[in-house]
Amino acid sequence: MSVAAVVVLFATGGQLVQNYSGIDIHGAAAIGLHITTGLLALTLVLRAVLTRTGIWAAAAAMVLFGISFVQAELGDYSTLANHVLGSVITTVLCTWLTAWSFARRNSPAIDS
Repeated sequence: MSVAAVVVLFATGGQLVQNYSGIDIHGAAAIGLHITTGLLALTLVLRAVLTRTGIWAAAAAMVLFGISFVQAELGDYSTLANHVLGSVITTVLCTWLTAWSFARRNSPAIDS
């Protein structure tokens, strides 16, 4: 769900830059990103505590959750360059966590 929110944010972000349309959808997707990354972080922290595995993924999910709020603060034209950088970091973390969650775990090294 976080990846879907990021996709909507990218699509509406382009509209905002070009003709300042789609602000409502962009805002709703940002709220969706806060909710989904918060749930993801909570879930992965609980998993890490209970299984003693996936600690890096839990930490990455907490960083992603925090970055979503930094992104909200930077979502203004005067800070657009930083907002774009944050969106790249958000995309990388979100994509990595998605790949990690679907990865086959044959080795303890992958899961730690």
